[in-house]
Amino acid sequence: MIPGSVMQACSRCAAPGPPANLMAGLADSQPTGGYRLGRELPFPGWREIQSHIKTSTYNPEAPPLPHYAHKPKPGLKIYSRRINMAVLTDYERQRLENIKKNQSLLSSLAIQAVGPAAKKGQKRATQPSNSTPSRKRSRTAGGAGADTATPLKRHATRASVRLSGIGLDPVELQSHLEKQEEEVAAEKKKRDALKHADRPLLVEDGRIGPDPSLTAGLFTSLASSIALKPLKTMKQEEVNLEYSPGHDDDYDRLAQQLNALQLRAVNKACPTRIYSMTFHPDPRKSLLFVGEKTGGIAIWNALGEHGAVKSEDVEDEENASASSINTAEGLTKPTTKSLKEEEEEEEEEEEAEYVEGTSYFIQAHARHSAVSGIEVHPREAHMVYTTSYDGTIRELNFESQQSTEVVASDALNPDEETLFSSLAFANDGREIWASDNAGGLIHRDLRLPKPTARRWTIAKKKIGCLSICPHSGDRLAVTAGLNREMRLWDLKALSGLPPSSTVEEVERGSCVGMYAHKLACSSAYFDAGGTKIVSTSYDDLVRVWEVEPSTKASWLTGGPSTAEVPPTFSARHDNQTGRWVSVMKARWSPNPRFPSHFTIGNMRQKLDIYSPKGELLAQLAHPDLTTVPAVTAQHPSSSTLQVAGATAGGKIYLWT
Repeated sequence: MIPGSVMQACSRCAAPGPPANLMAGLADSQPTGGYRLGRELPFPGWREIQSHIKTSTYNPEAPPLPHYAHKPKPGLKIYSRRINMAVLTDYERQRLENIKKNQSLLSSLAIQAVGPAAKKGQKRATQPSNSTPSRKRSRTAGGAGADTATPLKRHATRASVRLSGIGLDPVELQSHLEKQEEEVAAEKKKRDALKHADRPLLVEDGRIGPDPSLTAGLFTSLASSIALKPLKTMKQEEVNLEYSPGHDDDYDRLAQQLNALQLRAVNKACPTRIYSMTFHPDPRKSLLFVGEKTGGIAIWNALGEHGAVKSEDVEDEENASASSINTAEGLTKPTTKSLKEEEEEEEEEEEAEYVEGTSYFIQAHARHSAVSGIEVHPREAHMVYTTSYDGTIRELNFESQQSTEVVASDALNPDEETLFSSLAFANDGREIWASDNAGGLIHRDLRLPKPTARRWTIAKKKIGCLSICPHSGDRLAVTAGLNREMRLWDLKALSGLPPSSTVEEVERGSCVGMYAHKLACSSAYFDAGGTKIVSTSYDDLVRVWEVEPSTKASWLTGGPSTAEVPPTFSARHDNQTGRWVSVMKARWSPNPRFPSHFTIGNMRQKLDIYSPKGELLAQLAHPDLTTVPAVTAQHPSSSTLQVAGATAGGKIYLWT
């Protein structure tokens, strides 16, 4: 025991405890039942106090000890932040002055009651409690009558003016709200005007915006392709060419050709996820048009000016001419290369395994509005049509270098916001059909003014895909919907119904067949011959229908029907893309030179190619393909197979 000190009962036990003046240097209780020492207690006898604390037991009936009622004895210094020191240092004086300044500043701002601490305190004050109220400890070591004010926070808490109760003047508040509404309305009007306005096609640099030099480069590179006029002859040849029935020998040869494909070009042409993609029909080039998440269109000349991969005949001619030149010059002696030279050539070939090509980017639609569909006009090679989530269909004319709005959803369905999901051409490109997320089917004759477009509601949920049978007089169409149904429609009968018809009236008047999947149907397409349909669903199945000419005729002449049409073949396939990958859609090859087959992305970073019987013909993969190529396309008129896959990272891969 320290001389001169007075023993008093411990506030936590009935046994005699340490002197009260020393207990002032102790803080809150420990879980062991004793007291917790301050940061520093460099006074004689502190080990005795610590030993007493560890051995003492908790006594809830013991009266609280007034630790702050006694002042320290002369010559005894207790270093604690809970008492006033006998001699203040310069640091402590400065600290106390800062506290006073902060407190006066808070008082002048009248926000003492603002902040989590004050709110919690007020809440506890209003709630009744059965427990014994604890006495707040003072920040000073004064007498028993010292103030027990709640300690202030060191830093002011940011708080909302509305929550603090400091309101604005009603007139000022009303004018402020009106000004905000006017700004929002003006911004919306500006966006709508930009969305619907006709504008020039400008190539953008991702860092500096539109670039005139890049724009000039684009139209220079496209000059030969957009001037390609004999598309009508190509179309006629394609129509007259009987599609291969696909015998086993044909598919054996096709499988060999597909498995021999090599990755020739890779390019990150888009900044964000790719939603749609199509090839330009120019057989001399590997030219792709790609729609992405932010409303942009990427144009990728994959193999540059070299065009498509050379055919075997051209290679044989070049080899023959080269050999004749060597013979004429007397170069008959075989050339010998060292092992080092051969290794260097092999390394160069590995490094130059694929090329990047040339890509351009155009902001075709409103920003942050995905381009859901993109198609090249079947007769005019210089015109590309796009659908977007901004509710517009646009025509990109690379001859006049203008972007024109073709259809606007605001005029067709003003009651709700509709997003276009797909489009298809009819009547050799003179008419266009589209689907939207509100269950609508839209039609416009491009020879008539824009206000003549019409819309019918054919379902209560989203129609995600639309395809028209090529050899049905543009009458037979298939749709895939979020309501799990794939439906067949007579477009001629649908055109005879008023746009105000209900869903039930449209079904009774123009639906000729349907099939209900177990889960949502994400896509359904006719093949190039109009004899097959392939559908993709979230039930992890890909289904194929064989459409005989007699069956097609019965659908169109037998009148409306909702009879279920069962599939001919099906194949298991993982279609669970999730949130960050574009929807899987099985797409038929549009090239009539090869047996019928379709492509679809694979969740294991591959691209699958199937026969109409659901047989896996080939899987395209590469070590550099590290994401899912969910969007696929094939060249419609090339003499060789060309398959492209696009990913959520904006990259495009081309196999030839």
